[in-house]
Amino acid sequence: LELNRKRLSEKCEFNLNGDNLNLKAELMTPAEGYETITLELSHQGHLTDFNNNGMLTVGNQQLSGSSELRVRRSSVTGNLALQMPFRKVSSVNLNLVHAGQWSDFNNKIVLAYNNKKIIGKTNFLRSGTNIDGKITIKTPYAKVRSLGVEIKHEGPATAFKNSALLSLN
Repeated sequence: LELNRKRLSEKCEFNLNGDNLNLKAELMTPAEGYETITLELSHQGHLTDFNNNGMLTVGNQQLSGSSELRVRRSSVTGNLALQMPFRKVSSVNLNLVHAGQWSDFNNKIVLAYNNKKIIGKTNFLRSGTNIDGKITIKTPYAKVRSLGVEIKHEGPATAFKNSALLSLN
């Protein structure tokens, strides 16, 4: 493509082989600092057990990321990592772990960016007509260091007791 005697061009390579995919796309522009823009993506594995990687390069700036997911009979683990060329937030990592069946499980999620972490945990148990649940969140911020919610339900829908507790710091 040519506009005002300036050339814009692209190249793309794509390969899909079973559960694996690779893509590389390049855009060449006449714009200063943006002469080459490149996107590379890869995916390996099926929907319940996979890894992904990606990279976007614009001029001399680069954003990259990776993710993985593993789903088993009674557990799920996942990770997402991003590296960015920004001063305020240069890296972000998200980690998820789920263990247990739908009636009795624990979760843990960790969000880390730069040198800070936010950690969330959940616990849930359903036994007959009784339900116990708990959520806790820990942060690096003084105003909200920790936040918690606990709930209890006892009895059938026709005769029950509920209680809840909210805690802050």
